[in-house]
Amino acid sequence: LNAEKEKLHGTIETMAHEASEVKEIARKLVADLHQQKKNAQSQLQSEMDAVKAEMEQLKSHHQNDMSTLLKEKEELRKNMEKEHYAIEESKTLMKASLESLRRDRRKMEQDLQFEIDSAKLSLKERRAELREELNLAKFSETLHKMKAL
Repeated sequence: LNAEKEKLHGTIETMAHEASEVKEIARKLVADLHQQKKNAQSQLQSEMDAVKAEMEQLKSHHQNDMSTLLKEKEELRKNMEKEHYAIEESKTLMKASLESLRRDRRKMEQDLQFEIDSAKLSLKERRAELREELNLAKFSETLHKMKAL
């Protein structure tokens, strides 16, 4: 019975020793799993931080692009407005120039008509003078013939 008891006691000690080894292995596995979990969480956090930083950078680039586009749009609007005013001013100047040309043409027509009228009057006066001279010549010739008779 003692031998049996000793044997049982040895088996219990062996089992206790094996249980202690299993417990130590389990503790090491739990610690290793805990460390792996920490490492995975750290890596995940690093990746999330990198993604967040990249998203912030993309957001910043997008905001800069939008700001640039809005500035270009405003500049284009201002340039179009300036061109519109320049076109309107050009139209106004062209209308004024056209009106000035019309006035000049009317003045030239009036001057030309005055010259034509003056020339006609001069021609009439000259004709009258020539008729008078012709009549005097005829009268003189008639008188000369009468004297000769």
